[in-house]
Amino acid sequence: MATKERQDVEPPRPRRMCVYCQELTDRPVFVDAVEQGTGPGWAVYACPSCAHRFRPDFAARESERRR
Repeated sequence: MATKERQDVEPPRPRRMCVYCQELTDRPVFVDAVEQGTGPGWAVYACPSCAHRFRPDFAARESERRR
């Protein structure tokens, strides 16, 4: 049986907790990354209204680090 793709169903949006206000948001903004010496690190997210509280140059720091 072939599966039909449904065009009318949107994929689920990611939900993350804001690191500042602790509220769940379906529009998370990536604001930082936590790196560990052993094991995987993790991403830190903020809601759109709290994202301005974090350093705006994170993308610049990441691109510089990758060079």
